[in-house]
Amino acid sequence: MKSLFLTLFLAFTWSITDVKAQDPVKIKQQATIMANAFFKGDLNTLMDYTYPKVLARSGGKAKMMASIKKIPQHSSINVPGGYVTSTSPLMGISGDGGKTWTFISAGNMGKAELKQLFPKFNHDLVLEKASTPVFHKE
Repeated sequence: MKSLFLTLFLAFTWSITDVKAQDPVKIKQQATIMANAFFKGDLNTLMDYTYPKVLARSGGKAKMMASIKKIPQHSSINVPGGYVTSTSPLMGISGDGGKTWTFISAGNMGKAELKQLFPKFNHDLVLEKASTPVFHKE
């Protein structure tokens, strides 16, 4: 499950950035750090890799961490007879020419919200929507 999340995570990141002009090894390395933080529940590291405007809109790092603690985020949920999974594309953003990256879940964002966060966003770019949850029998 962890590798599936990371694969989807990275596939989307690469699909929306000009990888030729960036360092895909660095993107993968930093996305892996973020994914590992997600799975370990390391909220400090997770916040370090969260796009700053998202943190600001959430009231800051401490408020966002408190919200996450109240509403745990899971990549899969066990239910009687199996488990449910859902995926959401992740967008990587670098403000320093690809040296460091932050990330944002963009699967359910509309054009207005994207424009608010990214005034120069290329709206010709097609972002995949978050998937409908899928039930898996055990």
